[in-house]
Amino acid sequence: KEIDKEVIKEYKEISGRGIKAVINNEEILIGNAKLMNQFNISYNEVDSIGTVVYCAINGEFKGSIVISDKIKENAAEALINLKAAGVKKTVMLTGDNKKTAEKVGEKVNIDEVHSELLPLGKVKEVEKLLKASNKNGRLAFVGDGVNDAPALKKASIGISVSTASDLAKDASDMILLDDSFKTISEAIKEGRRNFHNIRKAIRYLLSSNIGEVTVVFLVAILSIKFKYLGVCLSPIELLWINLVTDTLPAISLGIDNNENEYPKTELIDKKLIRTIMLEGIIIGFLSLCSFLIGYKLKDGSAEAMCFLTLSFCQIMFSLSLHEGRKKNKFLILSALVGILLTILATTTFRKWFKIPKLYPINYIIAILLALFLPVCIKIKNKYHN
Repeated sequence: KEIDKEVIKEYKEISGRGIKAVINNEEILIGNAKLMNQFNISYNEVDSIGTVVYCAINGEFKGSIVISDKIKENAAEALINLKAAGVKKTVMLTGDNKKTAEKVGEKVNIDEVHSELLPLGKVKEVEKLLKASNKNGRLAFVGDGVNDAPALKKASIGISVSTASDLAKDASDMILLDDSFKTISEAIKEGRRNFHNIRKAIRYLLSSNIGEVTVVFLVAILSIKFKYLGVCLSPIELLWINLVTDTLPAISLGIDNNENEYPKTELIDKKLIRTIMLEGIIIGFLSLCSFLIGYKLKDGSAEAMCFLTLSFCQIMFSLSLHEGRKKNKFLILSALVGILLTILATTTFRKWFKIPKLYPINYIIAILLALFLPVCIKIKNKYHN
């Protein structure tokens, strides 16, 4: 039946308590026990699990309604998944009565329960939790009602569901379109996976580029110190390395399947910068060794061997950065494609690169030096970490 809004007058919402309105010249009060106490109305207190709504007409108590929310089937499982994802503490902040809140908290294994809270009370509890967390800690608040909006705004991350009030949605940073708490734990895992993958891609690209700069710089220094040794890498070779052995592995590392461990550091920190510098120097030093060996062979292969070793080192480096138990098929494929294209560049298309004819010994030396890279990195990790 459609409500005749013309008979409703002086409608007023009393935050955290209920509503007051005049309908057909009669004062109607509908809300919780606090509302009844506010207007000094004697009522029969109901001790039942659920939200008790009391009704009074013209200052006289008329009855009550018990509204009991049904706990979602996956709620307990979702909380277990959150704990498994690294969430340290789960807290319920609700305006429901203490008995109902504690019963729900017990059923779904919530660590801490605060009941009979007004909107401001929820905000104060959120502030306490924020102060109690460390500087790297983050507080997520999940709510769907109008009363949850201030707390959603105050939390580090406000989360609401698709059926939430418009005010709650506006105050949220994230909305669960499937209304499933399980999505939160999945989002945490995906976020951590992306964090680690971005960090690996940065480490790979910067270390590889520092390796290129290192070998070019060292050859230039040696040429000044002793005698001109020649060019270790031509512009077209550097461009080839950046397009083939840099790009494909970096993209593959971006979709790597790691163990979703909790990030204990920033995206780029001092330790990562030191690691990048050391690994880049190692790559550059191995490429220099290959260049000097080629120079000693006196067959004009110094530049080509440096090109080969640098390319193979970067491919081996990308494979060494893989994490997790699952194989990254794209990373393996990118490594195979990189090796194949590098070999084609030094054989079929060698005239484009002005590379002399190479022999098996040249490839063997380059491969052995590249295979030595993971050993050098393990030694570095042992003493550097």
